[in-house]
Amino acid sequence: MKFNISSCELVSFFLTLVVCFFISTSSNEFLDCLSQTISSDDIVFTPNDTSYSPLLQSRIQNLRFNTTTTPKPLAIITPLSYSHVQSTVICGHDYEGLSYTSFDQDPFIVLDLNQLRSVSVDSQANTAWVESGATLGELSYYVSQKSNLLGFPTGECTSVGVGGQLTGGGYGTMARK
Repeated sequence: MKFNISSCELVSFFLTLVVCFFISTSSNEFLDCLSQTISSDDIVFTPNDTSYSPLLQSRIQNLRFNTTTTPKPLAIITPLSYSHVQSTVICGHDYEGLSYTSFDQDPFIVLDLNQLRSVSVDSQANTAWVESGATLGELSYYVSQKSNLLGFPTGECTSVGVGGQLTGGGYGTMARK
């Protein structure tokens, strides 16, 4: 089977696995770069935006991190396309962060992949293409709709993103199979 995937699309796929990272440039440089490379203001939320706090609070699943003393991200980026993810990564990062908080007080951002969540299952080829923002529950649902014989060894928490699962998280009922 031959796949026509450009290197740009392949890089985009792998970049969507990034959930949160520390920025290596200054805060202003990062936001300036982002405003020059992303034309939509509807995907960049800073503490000055009225949508910032509700968006941040809606994404925090561990309420221990929903306090006034918990460090907050410089921005929350909600990309609608792979090019938005690429622009966010190109504008500055250092691959250090793997959490949505920064305990050493370095500026950090959250790259919220919730809008990049398509799932395509090909039961004939026994394959699935899944964007990182899809949840394990969504993946399991779409696989079950295509076949009674196919499965995927996901963790037990259906609200976990596929990007987090595939980068090493999760332990579920099919882990030993």
